[in-house]
Amino acid sequence: MTAWAPGPNKYGFQLSFKCGSTSGKVTDLQAQPSLKWREYVTYSRNDFKYLIDPPDPTILPPGGGISFTAPTTEVLGPNVLSLKTATDTHWMPTSAVRADDYALVRQDPKFLPAIMESSQLYQYSADGATWTTFAGPFTLRRTFDRTDDAKLTFTTDKVGINKVTENYKP
Repeated sequence: MTAWAPGPNKYGFQLSFKCGSTSGKVTDLQAQPSLKWREYVTYSRNDFKYLIDPPDPTILPPGGGISFTAPTTEVLGPNVLSLKTATDTHWMPTSAVRADDYALVRQDPKFLPAIMESSQLYQYSADGATWTTFAGPFTLRRTFDRTDDAKLTFTTDKVGINKVTENYKP
């Protein structure tokens, strides 16, 4: 986790990245200036599509990936590299999560939960054209729902990694 907080206009959380090398020395990664990594995200469900509709696939960062070289990285140990300028931010704007859109005033349970689900891969490339998956897929799930006591919540879940449930922010 990082110190990033979603605030009043967003839901979510942010993770930092660390990696190792199959050689056991992350300096091998740093010695390859053309070696880059990226996120590749595809969407299988989006109940919020009318308000937020990310490109499918979403490739981050735009423009060719992030280098494993300094100054974007920092060696923390012989085989631990911090990708210090890159973060994995999973967020949703509160403007895309509107209670009235889900007939909550009628308390009709068929409208909830509302879910956005995607699959995230981490990929690397030595040439910027051919990409190979090195981690994932990770399931990302954002859920707007009502608890048994009718409290509205929004959950951001990188399944098996981190999950945060927040009160609805009207």
